[in-house]
Amino acid sequence: MKDFLAKTAPGVFASDRRSTLLRIADAAFLVYLAVDFLFAHTLAAQCAMALFCIAVLLLFLDGKRAYFSRFLFCYALLIVWGLIGLSTAGGRRPSGRGGYRAAAMVKTLAVDLVFFFCMYQYLVGRGNLRRCFDLYQVAAALCIVYIILRSARAVLYNRFGWGAGVNPNDLAMFLLAAYAMGLHMLMQTKRVRYYCSAVVFLFFTIFTGSRKGLFGVVVVTLCYVLWSDRKNRKRNLLLLLAAGVVSAFTVFNVPLLYENVGERLGFTIKTLLGTARPNELEMSILERSGMIRDGARLFLQRPLLGYGLDCFRFASGLGTYSHNNYIELLVGGGIPALLLYVLPLLSALAKGFRNGGKSGDVRLTTCLVLLQLFADLACVSYFERIALLPALFLLAALRLRDQKPEDGTALWKYLKNPWRVFMLLGIRGFLDFLPDEPYLSLMYRARLGKKPDLVHPKTFNEKLNWLKLHDRRPVYAEMSDKYAAREFIRKHIGEQYLIPLLGVWDDADKIDFDALPDRFVLKATHDSGSVRVVTDKSAKTVETLRDFYRKRLKKRYYMMWRERQYEHVTPRVIAEQYMTGKDGGLPADYKFFCFDGVMRIMMVCTELEDNVRYWFFDRDRKPLPCTDFMQSEGDVAWDWPEETDEMIRLAEELSYGLPCLRVDFLLTADGVKAGEMTLYHGSGMREYYADGWDEILGRYITVI
Repeated sequence: MKDFLAKTAPGVFASDRRSTLLRIADAAFLVYLAVDFLFAHTLAAQCAMALFCIAVLLLFLDGKRAYFSRFLFCYALLIVWGLIGLSTAGGRRPSGRGGYRAAAMVKTLAVDLVFFFCMYQYLVGRGNLRRCFDLYQVAAALCIVYIILRSARAVLYNRFGWGAGVNPNDLAMFLLAAYAMGLHMLMQTKRVRYYCSAVVFLFFTIFTGSRKGLFGVVVVTLCYVLWSDRKNRKRNLLLLLAAGVVSAFTVFNVPLLYENVGERLGFTIKTLLGTARPNELEMSILERSGMIRDGARLFLQRPLLGYGLDCFRFASGLGTYSHNNYIELLVGGGIPALLLYVLPLLSALAKGFRNGGKSGDVRLTTCLVLLQLFADLACVSYFERIALLPALFLLAALRLRDQKPEDGTALWKYLKNPWRVFMLLGIRGFLDFLPDEPYLSLMYRARLGKKPDLVHPKTFNEKLNWLKLHDRRPVYAEMSDKYAAREFIRKHIGEQYLIPLLGVWDDADKIDFDALPDRFVLKATHDSGSVRVVTDKSAKTVETLRDFYRKRLKKRYYMMWRERQYEHVTPRVIAEQYMTGKDGGLPADYKFFCFDGVMRIMMVCTELEDNVRYWFFDRDRKPLPCTDFMQSEGDVAWDWPEETDEMIRLAEELSYGLPCLRVDFLLTADGVKAGEMTLYHGSGMREYYADGWDEILGRYITVI
């Protein structure tokens, strides 16, 4: 019975399976956060991380999606650089100990990379960061409960966390993130429970007595609140200042808070101002200042390779780390190590600032990453998994904001067909040295997962590639050139079928946007896929278009798919009049496949919410089940316009004497207008044909 239901309603079972796997991953995420923070570097933490990675692996196997980022790539390069630096590891102490520490750090970074990759898969695959924020707050609450129970009465007389063996500074940053998430959810939902969680996490963050925590509370609250509510910025600023004054008064006047927080904060301020008496000096600040000076001196001695990761302790002779992330990276791996760590974070931060106004999740995570970069001045975090979670949250928030339906499917495609790597190399020009036939054979296999028969072709795709190799008539260059093709169309069917031309340029910087109307269409003449429908002539749009066509005009499109007719086309940009359909919207797009001058297949393109669909019909207007999509749709009753016969006649006139030509027409408010003429549909490498139909369609093409 279950098998029968699984066959008749596979979507329901798949949905239930996915939901179950997500719940398992949520539970593993929660357990990992609490266990790894409270019992770091123990077997329990390792097991929690392993369980979380296994849960993510199950999600991957179910969804067949994997996500990558520049941060992960740069982190991998940091590991490679660390391996290179093993040869210089050490310092004043014997190189053997330095080499051991550097090798151990490289191993730690490798484990971190696996974890970061899994965490990124979970955050993006989950698709709901607010659910993750809730789980993070639950984990932080569990940590607070554990510390209170473990510390017993000592919790009132020491910095919060010491009594349970937890570093108060690390605890402060952990709770600070939970506070920020509670504040974020409070402003987004206005729910009382988030108000309570924000207050609780704020109190315990302050109670840790961590200066980084106090600084973080100020920075995150100011940045997030003022950024989120711009209309009431002045009011919010006054309220925050008032809250700050009340908090400062409380910290310095309530005995319990003064002993744990106020006294240390007061000594810090006096030390920084140089007004502290000998018994009021905050020695940790003086010690860390000395470490920074030592680190700067050591960096200048080996600015490129450094002394090996985690070898500041040996190179300085202090026997401890530098308490500064940037000094630690500069001394350990030189300038390359610092750049590999910082640049992807700065890039994500810049993108977060650009997009934060449209997404609360991006705003929150941007503030947390900004805080972490400041906090790195007083801690070492490049190998700390939980410390780098905000960066992964930001990367996930940015990706989810602009995510497309096919996002994350690339890896699975490569696993199914490893030959696809050659397509990547070919598109980027690394295989330009290959002759046309082996190149097309390699690209065909990379794209479609099977070797083509280019000697005795049978399928539609194979015959199109055969034509590329053996049918190179001079007229093909004129037909493929979007500017010269206008003359070809005028001579064969008449000027009335041309879309009015607004301009032509051989340099993107010479495009006269001021002379163009508010709406128009731009095309590059020497390639495919460069059409841009412009309805906004803002300065930003103009510069984006110039940059796009600068790159397109430099491309040798004919080398990518070996469509040699494009080799004889002059790269130019043309502007055509913006055409509307009969209903005032975009015109309908009809494509006619002609073989030896006879139209046999019609294709109609429709678009719904950026999802383009291709509908195939035969000459008698009957649905043609040649793709999986058409087979799933069954019989389709299409409302054919009265101009259909006219478009068929025009397509056959343009394709007379040619083995295969696809002719595109737009049905506009001004009648039928010619679009493009395509010799090799999909460059002869379309994947969407249903079983057997690639060969059936191939029968229409006659090759010698």
